[in-house]
Amino acid sequence: MRSDGGTTGLLIEAGLPLAQGKLRLSAPLLLGYGGYGFYLVGEDRETPDGRKPSAWEDELLAGADSAFGVVVDGGLQLTWGADRVVRPTLAARYHAVLGYEATYADRYAGPSVELGVEVLPRRGGASGGGTAR
Repeated sequence: MRSDGGTTGLLIEAGLPLAQGKLRLSAPLLLGYGGYGFYLVGEDRETPDGRKPSAWEDELLAGADSAFGVVVDGGLQLTWGADRVVRPTLAARYHAVLGYEATYADRYAGPSVELGVEVLPRRGGASGGGTAR
């Protein structure tokens, strides 16, 4: 059994520069709406009566194979090279879908640690930088 889902919403982020602007500490907060569901994988998707796997999932999980709710996601993020186009990041976050209730899980919430890269557009127009004359 696996789970997939998605979230959409408003992202608000406050931050401050550290180490003479080489680092940036920020506190992103996402408020929105999201949904997650569970589904069968691999050999479990082969149904003995030829019905679609989604029909089996609905039956096995009593019609509660997915759920939706208000999403709150917040944490702290540290970004290196705050003045560069490509920036490595490290974040600790907590994600929660309020009101989530499905057969396989009565809540969809928990902490995470993320390691990533931000890629931002270059400043100075389409030419990729420089000064206007």
